Amino acid sequence: LFAPGVDIYSTMPDNEYKFQEGTSMASPVVAGTAALIMAYYPDLSTKQIRHIILQNTTKYPDQQVTVPSEGNPEEAEQTEFAELSVSDGVVNVYNALQAAERMSKK
Repeated sequence: LFAPGVDIYSTMPDNEYKFQEGTSMASPVVAGTAALIMAYYPDLSTKQIRHIILQNTTKYPDQQVTVPSEGNPEEAEQTEFAELSVSDGVVNVYNALQAAERMSKK
């Protein structure tokens, strides 16, 4: 599962803000999505929430991306976006909440 993790405007110590990147910026997007679903649909199980998040991503079919190479940018390769993740997409909070609404009514 991918989540936005580049150029995220974030809080910093001493009442400052700064653009950050990396998994420390991306994972809160996914955790926040799960928290929103849990807050609005507390009867859904964690297994259902995981399924909802993974199945309601924004897909990028045929999108080629550069896979960075450790220490040597010249060795970076191109691959399909879908090859890099089980979900084949980027977390989509709106779609996940809509799916949670549908699942909660079953």
